[in-house]
Amino acid sequence: MRRRDFIVLLTGTAVLRALPATAQQPKRPPVVALVAHSVPLAEMGGSHPSQLTWRAFVHGLRDLGRIDGRTVVIEWRSAEGDPRRVPAILAELITRGVDVLVLSGVRWLQDAVQAAIRTVPIVALFPEDPGVTYQHSARIVTFASESRLPAIYGTREPVDAGGLMSYGPSAQGIYRQMASTVDKYLRGAKIGELPTEQPTTFEFIINAKTARSLGLTIEPNLLTLADEVIE
Repeated sequence: MRRRDFIVLLTGTAVLRALPATAQQPKRPPVVALVAHSVPLAEMGGSHPSQLTWRAFVHGLRDLGRIDGRTVVIEWRSAEGDPRRVPAILAELITRGVDVLVLSGVRWLQDAVQAAIRTVPIVALFPEDPGVTYQHSARIVTFASESRLPAIYGTREPVDAGGLMSYGPSAQGIYRQMASTVDKYLRGAKIGELPTEQPTTFEFIINAKTARSLGLTIEPNLLTLADEVIE
């Protein structure tokens, strides 16, 4: 795959691959397939998914006028942590005739999709990250808690799971950027003309309950700076 077949959205955002280089606007509503590496399918679907990042993606499309079942058709799939499920998922989606594939998560999912599909554009999350830290964040949080180690994470998910604090790009903001990229492509944007992007929203999250369990006192001025304090 040549370098010009990709657009890189930097630092944990997305890669867009497409052949041919110019999108063709279909007469029918375009079909966008969302494929997760581990999120349970039950948490992904519908107009208001319970999983927050996929909810941000769907709402991002909706805000751009792409409403599931009306102006776009969204197909939800998840490998649910099992790479062996990916080939069957991709075969089904190819038969379905999807216009764009949107991927979350880890490198093994992206590698499998890129190896199997050559004619559908791909928007993929965290392309430069093998995903090991992300995939095992719950174990890392548990280890830090059992070892009574204060830890700062790069995303908020470990803090929701009991980590102390995080500072980094907003995952929900990144998924909204992915929705914007998909929309631009479906509107006919040329791949080579889409700009390189970086995360635009960063968040500082503190888990006050975890701080108390570790015997830590968080200074009031630090609490004031936080975007959210989990009690």
